Amino acid sequence: MWPDSAYAVPIGSFRVPVVIPDVDPDAAPLVTVCFNAAWLPYVLGCLKQLMLQATWQTTDPDVLNLVQGRAANLMYLFIQGCKLPESGALGGGPDGEDGMWRQDPDNPCLLQFSADGQCWCTVFDASKCNPNPTQPGPTGGTRPAPGASSQDCYTLQANGQINLPYAVYPGDTIEITSADGAGWDGNILDSWNCPDGSPYYFGACVGSGHTSGSDPLPSVSHMRLLVVIDTTYNDGMAGPVTVGGSGPQSALIQVNDNVLSDNAGSYKVCVKLTNNQTSSWTQTWNFALTPGTGFDQVPQRGSPRGTWVPGVGWQSEIVNLTGPNDYEDAAVIQWTVPVGTTVTTLQFSGRYNRPSPIQDTSFYDNSTQHAVSPTPTGDFTSQVFSGSFPSGHNLILVSNYGDPSSPVTGSPENYIFSVTMTGTGTQPPL
Repeated sequence: MWPDSAYAVPIGSFRVPVVIPDVDPDAAPLVTVCFNAAWLPYVLGCLKQLMLQATWQTTDPDVLNLVQGRAANLMYLFIQGCKLPESGALGGGPDGEDGMWRQDPDNPCLLQFSADGQCWCTVFDASKCNPNPTQPGPTGGTRPAPGASSQDCYTLQANGQINLPYAVYPGDTIEITSADGAGWDGNILDSWNCPDGSPYYFGACVGSGHTSGSDPLPSVSHMRLLVVIDTTYNDGMAGPVTVGGSGPQSALIQVNDNVLSDNAGSYKVCVKLTNNQTSSWTQTWNFALTPGTGFDQVPQRGSPRGTWVPGVGWQSEIVNLTGPNDYEDAAVIQWTVPVGTTVTTLQFSGRYNRPSPIQDTSFYDNSTQHAVSPTPTGDFTSQVFSGSFPSGHNLILVSNYGDPSSPVTGSPENYIFSVTMTGTGTQPPL
């Protein structure tokens, strides 16, 4: 109370809720007030009264959210303070309008205009012309082993995305274990937002956020962190997200905003992936129906060693190069064990229709050969190869005839019809 009194008690600035001003605090006409910087913390403390719900005469949460955002902008205007005309400012506004132009001294990408040389408004942000590509995760990021978890931390720009550096599979869980920082959607009527979408004021997350029907996930707070699996948006702050769908999929982290390019700010986000692909599986690739996802012919000395023929399978190629041992009728296909998968047994079938001198029906694990011997002429099924062929191993299947001295004539006669594998971890796609 002023003047001082023995009966002075602290009271609020407003005894009853007051009518809400229906105008932005930086809209014209403007009032310029300058004072010593030592008083700024006390003035801001007084202005915090305007952030209280009880100050305003409304029960509408959207109206309350708007006026609280405007109050935050008012405090920001006081933080900016008054600026005297600068030597780098250029006089003369557009179409003869009085005023001055300048580049923001703190960010030269911003073009600003002032009518009085003290209050500056940004009218053009050149940095928004730059593309905002998806930001990848760290190079060399690896998927954890079946049944295990791994955690990586990233810097997420509010105007971009983080692309997790590995594929995810049905049953996996993705969890944002920690997140801090703040982002702003570029709308002067909106506050900055914490990772959960709540308003960010002076280093604290205060109150609750608001939703927007145009957001990718309109049921949760605007600017809240999302986990995006392929094209499915999930609330990233509500706990672990379980991957659905089928087969390998991509995963992204972004804010809940329909337009990312005009956002500002950044977040520090830590993400844990749990690989739940622990069950065993058995799968047969019938090459009469499909070439098989990930299977391809093996070129040798610049020539192909196999062609996929629908309704048949992988058919050999006749290759007659110069020099001994370069005459072949070969079907040679390869497949790399995917991330998160381990193969424990393998058996393949095919047809070998040429006689000696050289028969070669083999299975290779990387450079280790496991011959199928002897191979009768006609259709065959190999023995079962058992072992542990983990992610990254290159598996090669061969049905090959070679003549060391004479070119091979006629039509291709060797085939690979199918392969059956068992394994653990992620079941590979057909």
